[in-house]
Amino acid sequence: MRAFALIVLILSCVAVLPCLSWGELGPDNRYCQAGDQPQFGNTDGPAALPKACTYTALSGTPSPGSVIHVSAGDDLQAALNSAQCGNTIAIQSDATFTGNYVLPKRACDNRHWILIRSDAPDSSLPPEGERLTPCYAGVNGLPGRPALTCAVQQRVIPQIVSPNTASPITLAKNANHYRLLGLEITRNASTGFIANMVAVEHGFQANHIILDRMWIHGTAQDDTRSAVNFTGLANVALIDSYANDFHCVSHAGACTDAHVIAGGVGDFADGPYKIVNNFLEASGENILLGGGPAAATPADIEIRRNHMFKPLTWMPGNPDFVGGKDGHLS
Repeated sequence: MRAFALIVLILSCVAVLPCLSWGELGPDNRYCQAGDQPQFGNTDGPAALPKACTYTALSGTPSPGSVIHVSAGDDLQAALNSAQCGNTIAIQSDATFTGNYVLPKRACDNRHWILIRSDAPDSSLPPEGERLTPCYAGVNGLPGRPALTCAVQQRVIPQIVSPNTASPITLAKNANHYRLLGLEITRNASTGFIANMVAVEHGFQANHIILDRMWIHGTAQDDTRSAVNFTGLANVALIDSYANDFHCVSHAGACTDAHVIAGGVGDFADGPYKIVNNFLEASGENILLGGGPAAATPADIEIRRNHMFKPLTWMPGNPDFVGGKDGHLS
């Protein structure tokens, strides 16, 4: 069968599911209590509300084990391979790691997550519930995007860079209970088409994956199709993050459209999905669920408080127009 296509362009607040007040601070779990207990209510007229959720407060994903420190020049993959349930991998905040890294399968549980994070102190990062921006990578603005108005402009998040056409971060078959916090995930320029910056191995599943306060981005002119592919993922969340420069070059590019988040195709009943308080920028659909062959439809999808954007620098005729390297439109 062919999966339904859910194309999300603008999400407004409604009475049944009101937006979080701008004055409220802390992790946004308005409709989910600890232990993944849903609080969506029973009905919204003809619409069926989610019946499952992902609780994303840091307190709900404990990592009580030892800390593995990874400094510049160390073998990050070796650290990932050695990590056991409950460990924290603390990566040097101003370091760059170039490679294609795999998060291995572990038999973890809700009391023993593997946390992969910047080694910067929590006080150097935005607090839970506040969106991370490129300011935290020492970048004070991106051309054509909304002003960042950096209160802090300093690199406190490590950079993970793909040097080739493979994903910088791949989840191994049945990888589970990973939380990534305070990382920049990107790619080198002029290395070819990359399908996904973060995804599970093709044809397999992973579960309990939280991407928290991340900067995930492509490059100005290269084909980069998706930031995070939700296909094959259960209990997955992208929260308080910034994603930009996901686009395909028209006519001559390696992909037909681009998205920040794609998913909902394949053979698995995916979900819950949580996409809350992110900056999302892609030339096609910022969020595309479905649109391809599937044996099941994803369910329990929560999308709130996201800034969905397309820069005018992608529009021909703009004085700051950025197109593909061959002159085609981006």
